[in-house]
Amino acid sequence: MIFSVFSGYYGYASDLVDRSSKQVVHHKTRDQADVKEFYVIIAIPKDTEQVKSRRGLILFQEIGVFGVKTITSKAIQRFFSQKFDITFRDQNLAPDFYLQHLFEFGLIKKIRIARNSLSGDSVDALYGFGYGREERTIVPLAITPALKMKLIHVSKSKYNFFTVNGVDFSETKMVVDLNGRPRVIDLHGLDNLSVEEVLPSELLLPDGTVDFDSFKDYTLKVAEEYLQHLPHDS
Repeated sequence: MIFSVFSGYYGYASDLVDRSSKQVVHHKTRDQADVKEFYVIIAIPKDTEQVKSRRGLILFQEIGVFGVKTITSKAIQRFFSQKFDITFRDQNLAPDFYLQHLFEFGLIKKIRIARNSLSGDSVDALYGFGYGREERTIVPLAITPALKMKLIHVSKSKYNFFTVNGVDFSETKMVVDLNGRPRVIDLHGLDNLSVEEVLPSELLLPDGTVDFDSFKDYTLKVAEEYLQHLPHDS
């Protein structure tokens, strides 16, 4: 299922400025809104004799910093609760697959690790500053198989550590490049992470919107890949 959600915000007045001339071309009043169209894709696996589907996939289009995930998810939750007395919950169901995506396309720019450590200075303890924080930044020249395995191991449980020279670091984050935008991903919270897939530039029209047919074909292919990696309920 593919549908559109139109979203904008009323209540704020502002000027629309031409990027080239820097001139005001329109003054937006509090009763006017900049409304954008966002596509939403819902994909549900077919039932088989062995497996009944209890999980599906929802893809939300984002435009810059704008999106409709929160309001759409709340509307779906309310609908299922009121109409069918069914609980709807959204979370990342294929974190391992997404991590492999980041490895494959070389989007990882930095790895940040940190830990809390006990100060060796007795004076710190007197003043209540007995703990310090150690942070390191790793800029990998290449994502080697050994580094992949270490990052996957860390992501499996919040209790796993990233170990450097025999020192365990309890906090591990990756800085990744998503379409020119940096994003910090906490490996200990992959299950609750909102996965971001960058749309190829060839799907965009000159005005910045997407070509629907190309967008549909691409996103359905992405959905099928994720569906293959969803955990099954027997």
